[in-house]
Amino acid sequence: MRARRIRPLLGVATVVFVMAAGASVAQATGPTGATGTGSPVPGVPVSVDGTPLTIVTPGVAPPGAVSPDSTFYSCTDLGYALCMWQTAGYSGDFYWWTESTVPQNTWTYVGDNANDTISAIYNHRVHSSYISADFPPASRQACLPTEFAASNLSGYDWPGTSSNMNDSISGFDILSSNPC
Repeated sequence: MRARRIRPLLGVATVVFVMAAGASVAQATGPTGATGTGSPVPGVPVSVDGTPLTIVTPGVAPPGAVSPDSTFYSCTDLGYALCMWQTAGYSGDFYWWTESTVPQNTWTYVGDNANDTISAIYNHRVHSSYISADFPPASRQACLPTEFAASNLSGYDWPGTSSNMNDSISGFDILSSNPC
């Protein structure tokens, strides 16, 4: 995996991760903030792995990712939010949470309607968010960096497993920091 730093005109840095086809990397963030690859730190969710890992420009959908009936831009209209969709391509039932709707740094259940139905996700926030396959969270957890977007979760496995993320999210935690 290569990390390339791009500096836009306003001086805000965007980091784009490029992974080779078939590559699988688990990036762990420890309590001290050190990062590395290999075995995850127990109890600390790790970055989403899969091909490709997409971090988008705030409010801009990845090329070709938005379906005609998409509500992708409904997420960007909310300000900063963690958004999830029931159908790939940012369409179908739309769920969202902000710091004003749920507490930060606290695991939250997605609700009965969204439970185990999420196929697209966009962390349109200035901070990271955790997601989990179980609520309360157990072993399958992932950390979504700021502006992480996945139009189809069927291309992603829970870090360190061969368990697919599509239709398996049950909980989340919107953070007040960026551990991933």
